[in-house]
Amino acid sequence: RGPATRKSQHSHLCSCRRASHNRATADQKKRFANSPWLLQKALQSQGPHTTSLMVLIARAAALMRTVATRRLVVAHAGRRGAAYDAALSALLPDGGQSFINGAWRGADATFAVRDPATGDVVLECADCGAADTLDAIAAAEAAFPAWAATPARARADALRAWHTRIVDAADDLAVLATAECGKPLAEAKGEAAYAASFVEWFAEEAPRVAGEVKANVASDRRLLTIRTPVGVAAAVTPWNFPLAMITRKVAPAIAAGCPVVVKPSEETPLTALALARLADGLFPPGVVNVVAASRESTRGVGETLCDHKAVRALSFTGSTAVGKWLYARCADTVKKLGLELGGNAPFLVLEGADVDVAVAAAAASKFRNAGQTCVCADRFLVHESVKDAFVEKIATVATALRPGHGLDEGTTLGPLVSAAAVEKVDARVTAAVAAGATGVGGG
Repeated sequence: RGPATRKSQHSHLCSCRRASHNRATADQKKRFANSPWLLQKALQSQGPHTTSLMVLIARAAALMRTVATRRLVVAHAGRRGAAYDAALSALLPDGGQSFINGAWRGADATFAVRDPATGDVVLECADCGAADTLDAIAAAEAAFPAWAATPARARADALRAWHTRIVDAADDLAVLATAECGKPLAEAKGEAAYAASFVEWFAEEAPRVAGEVKANVASDRRLLTIRTPVGVAAAVTPWNFPLAMITRKVAPAIAAGCPVVVKPSEETPLTALALARLADGLFPPGVVNVVAASRESTRGVGETLCDHKAVRALSFTGSTAVGKWLYARCADTVKKLGLELGGNAPFLVLEGADVDVAVAAAAASKFRNAGQTCVCADRFLVHESVKDAFVEKIATVATALRPGHGLDEGTTLGPLVSAAAVEKVDARVTAAVAAGATGVGGG
């Protein structure tokens, strides 16, 4: 997303549609190993000269982890290593505590944050519930009047200072992102820079928020519009971009004068807490709050954010089902909602297309973060005149990918985030084969 769309990004909240940490059973692993991972399926003809084709590249990326990376799981058993320890020591010296009202605090219970490549525990994190969320909302509500009245230039200066800290800590942030969600370190470093760019952008936009003078409807009247912060904003972020989705939502809210309560994914709370650590001391207490919670506690946190009258804006990016639930739950308090919901994105390769260009674009779209991004292509519709060439070349690209642990040099394809995600992909592959799909690689 480019600068033109970033101005409205604070209206988006990301989902917690995550899978559990339970490892796949031995029977499931055996079944995964026998499943082909790159498939094609001819769909119903849409015309006398056109055949639609779906190349299930998402399944390729997923099953590469279950087939090739399985050997690496044993090699990396117990892995945290110097890189993990250094990043945790630098960014989370007090462990996985939540950040509420400018203070670090634990909770009555904790939950484990695991490395998806090995299943090893990276860190235990405070498992916050409804009571903790109420404290965070109260802190944000108390901070709102003073922060809303803070001059835009002062808010911009604080954001610039946060941006500088994020840039300086980019390497450690990238290691944490790899530890939590598994993406290759090179991708995580790119995300760290991407995350910093949102803070920089909205720091520059903060002083530019302006009103408007409207055309008069009568000679004795003057029509003016002014923009004022709405109040406390809530943000629920996903695991697949644990750095960028925080800054993309928090930075514009802060720039506008709205304190924020963030609920990160239960899969990736550590990067959110690390960003809070970098923001600590730059903003008044209560302006930035991060409430981490396990999957079991997430619903209670979400209900509290939806039901509380002080929360005036809620942003969500995720599944349509969760979006509908949030929409209905927020109705009583008439919140401002930004819902970016799930889709089934098609990738079209038309007659006469440059197949090499199409394959390169398809691979970039499908294999980034092992096919686990919100903008990945889910369906491939390929003209029959270039179908064979496209399938052959995309299979070549897929087989050249190197699956492995995200910190290993040369890894180009990290793990799926959880055993449940593997099961979901395997079920889709199995269904595709049963419907007549043919494997063209892997197995």
